[in-house]
Amino acid sequence: MTQSIKTVLVVDDEDQMRLALRETLTRAGYEVITAFDGNNGLSKLQNNSIDAVITDLRMPVMDGMEFLQKALQEKPGLPIVLMTAYATVNTAVDAMKSGAFDYIMKPFSPEVIESTLERVFQYHGALEQNTPAPAQKNEAAANHKAPTIITRSKRMEELIHLATDVASSSANVLVNGESGTGKELFARLLHYAGNRQDKPFVAVNCAALPDNLLESELFGYEKGAFTGAANRKIGKFEMADGGTLLLDEITEMPFHLQAKLLRVLQEGEVDRLGGSKPINVDVRIVATTNRDIQESIKEKTFREDLYYRLNVIPLHIPPLRRRKEDIALLVDHFIAKYNRKNSKSITAVTPEGMNALMNHQWHGNVRELENIIERAVVICRTQTLTPGNLFLHGTLLDIPTAGDEGQTVCVEQAQSVEEGCMPALADDDPLLIEVGTSVHEMEKRLILQTLEKCSGNRKQAADMLGITSRTLLNKIKEYRELGIHIE
Repeated sequence: MTQSIKTVLVVDDEDQMRLALRETLTRAGYEVITAFDGNNGLSKLQNNSIDAVITDLRMPVMDGMEFLQKALQEKPGLPIVLMTAYATVNTAVDAMKSGAFDYIMKPFSPEVIESTLERVFQYHGALEQNTPAPAQKNEAAANHKAPTIITRSKRMEELIHLATDVASSSANVLVNGESGTGKELFARLLHYAGNRQDKPFVAVNCAALPDNLLESELFGYEKGAFTGAANRKIGKFEMADGGTLLLDEITEMPFHLQAKLLRVLQEGEVDRLGGSKPINVDVRIVATTNRDIQESIKEKTFREDLYYRLNVIPLHIPPLRRRKEDIALLVDHFIAKYNRKNSKSITAVTPEGMNALMNHQWHGNVRELENIIERAVVICRTQTLTPGNLFLHGTLLDIPTAGDEGQTVCVEQAQSVEEGCMPALADDDPLLIEVGTSVHEMEKRLILQTLEKCSGNRKQAADMLGITSRTLLNKIKEYRELGIHIE
């Protein structure tokens, strides 16, 4: 059946953001209309048939909150996705209470905005009508296949066989492993290799959302449940009905929400905030964590009874440094992947380069390896990757550039993308930055050096940088995702 092309309105006062979103969404198959501020966005909304809106919160003339309210007055029920920086989480919470469908944190990858819009168009009809949309869910699921996990490790092959064997059961699964080992890949394998493959696969990161927002995301709420709850919101449990719900970083879930989760697992029903009766759901839970969950139980931050409910099928993913036989295989895979993306023709890694990769500790595991190979492919000027192309131990080896070889600048102040100007370290402890380094890279180096100067004391580092502890925590998580080891 032919589906009509969806039209997405992008509202942002930054030219580069509008252009980037237009390119990303056009490649994903959407028709894109852009607006440079809220007033312009309302005009485009009135004169075009719009299926969804993506808008920034911080804009001149009319901010995203005012635009949200006026857009919903103009077209009630219109799905609106908000973009916000880390420092504006509370504003995002208020906006969602005012009727926004979802929000995403800046900076984000193209995959994040694409998957967000997929959720919009899969579930917005169900959100408005409180009825399932099986055709949309099935068609979306049919576009996915069980992921291929690249390995020659005997232990990994055993885990893949176990996951495949239990995929069609309804037993809950607890996947444990360090960051970057591929826990979500196993969660998707459990879903798409089983009899729920044509039902929704819904993922929630329990560490990425504030407590109050996580509760409404998981359980949903009724119209009028609290001040500003202008529309009913279906929670992730209902969205995943019949399918699989991935609870990523489950040990970060607040203790009081763990009790509500336990009830869902025991009774098979959820209560929307402000709802008068429970709603039956059939959901298979896959939970992941990179922590020692037994320690969390001892520390009274994780419920022991919930642990036993989740740990029916345990999967422990070994770190990359304990399966080094996979490194060469993964390197070949990532070279091929980023050759295609960058129109390169790199054929191999030199023996010296492979030796460096084999001896690296890989605290960021497969994610760190992929990041290093992607960067190496991008900067490599020959057909073979050498140690000089690699970014190991936090130091980029010398890359000559025309005219500016070896130049550095001393940064005495670096501007944070999210929170304005951050002070540098003490005058006797300068931060040296190469000419041409991006602001994002300068910010990263400043934060990492400040953490080192403060011996890992995050509160002290946040105070020195002039940012909130939550913003620093978010930055640390972002850098860990890049494979940078931070204690």
